[in-house]
Formats: sequence, C-alpha cells, structure tokens
Amino acid sequence: MVELAAKTGDIRNNELVPQHLVFDQGSYWANHFGGVFVFRDERTTTIICDSKAPGFRRSRPWQVSYLDIDDHDRIFDYLKSTNRLQLPKKKWVKKSKLLEHRCEMVIRDILRDEEENIHFDDLSDSNIRSWLRSNNRKIARDGRYGYYQDMLDKIDDVGELSSKDITKGEWLMLCRANPKHKEKWLVNRLVSRLTPFDFVSRFVFDKQGFYEVYQNYSDEFKQQVVSKLKNTYLSDKQDLRARLYQTEGGYSHA
Repeated sequence: MVELAAKTGDIRNNELVPQHLVFDQGSYWANHFGGVFVFRDERTTTIICDSKAPGFRRSRPWQVSYLDIDDHDRIFDYLKSTNRLQLPKKKWVKKSKLLEHRCEMVIRDILRDEEENIHFDDLSDSNIRSWLRSNNRKIARDGRYGYYQDMLDKIDDVGELSSKDITKGEWLMLCRANPKHKEKWLVNRLVSRLTPFDFVSRFVFDKQGFYEVYQNYSDEFKQQVVSKLKNTYLSDKQDLRARLYQTEGGYSHA
C-alpha cells in the first residue's frame, strides 16, 4: 500500500473515479473521405467535406449543418457569419502582402502548366517578370493574376471591397482567418485547401493536402517548390506566419 500510495497519492483525498467523465471536443479536421472539417458552435455543428462522403446530410440533420467543400458561397457565408474570417481591408492587406504572395503563387502555378517551355533551374524573380511581359495573353486567359491585381487596386483606392466587386465564392481567394479567433489555424487550413495553388500556405497549414499534390509535380517543379519553401517559410517560420496570417505575434490588425 505504501508503494502504491507513492505512485497514486493519498487515495483518501484523491478519488479513484473522476467526477467529470465528459470532455468537450472543439472544432477539428479529420483525414477521412478526403478531409472533413468539423466546426462546433454553441448550438450547432457544421461539417464541411465532399458531398459524396457516406452519411452526408443523413446524420442528425436537425442538429448538424452539412456544406459541400466545393460550395464556396455557402462556406464563405458560414465563416463570415461566425466571425471566423477576416475580410480584406487596406491596413492588413498592405502590411501582410498576403495578396501579393498569392499573386506570385498563381504565376508559379501557371508556369507549372507551361513547364515544357520553362527552364526551372533559372526561375529567378527577374525571369518570372520577363515571362509575364511576353505572355500577356496566356495570363489574361487564366484570369487569376489579373483578378488579384484588380482587387489590390480597388483595396488601395477605397480601403476595402464590397459585395458589388466580387461574388461570394471569390471572397475566399482574398481572405484569411480572423487572427483573433481561437480556431484561426483550422480556418486557415480550410482556406489553404480552397486555394491549392498557394503551395506555401498549404505547406504551413495543410501538410497532408500539400503532399498529396506535391507527389504529382514534375521533378523540376518539385525542386522549385522546395527552394521556395526553404527561402521563405523554413528560413523563418514564425516571421512568415505572423506576417501573412498573424497567427502568432506580429502587428495589430485593423
């Protein structure tokens, strides 16, 4: 008994059976059916996943809201209504340079599709700018780079965007998680999954999803991805997270 008491403490004061056996499970991500996001609110639970997953909209529909991961409009409405999302405003957009970062990621994604005509071992910033100037039609046909440039100009002019400027689904390309929300990491994981061209952010918040895509890259593009990660995120993880997403430390947001 003396030896047991040395391990358990005085059982006269420490109960063998805990009083509380129910532990709260907050919001989380699970690696099932391509990835399932479960957001817990005070009275409801919201599940975001592939609508083809077994049981979608069939389990407790009176208590659980199901959103298809491809339904960007409804996902945006949910994240915004629960204060989980930070909409683009001039102060934090200019300071973080998040949208400029996504612009660069778009260009690299376009270059990946054109890799037969690209020498990836010489893909410097100046060479990327030169390629942009000589491939205006290709860039315009893709549309994403011009979209980001237009949104940056509007934010610079008026300070923020309105629903007149863009559709609901497009908002997710311009937002980040609310840095003050306790679930900002999970929300940023969801946003990075919905903007898969941004492989840096996906590596930060959604490594499983990153490696799923990474294995399908060509060897040449893999080298570019590794180089970009080494020179940005891996060289100073805390600084990049604070600057782009304000997940820890960093400046005060608007």
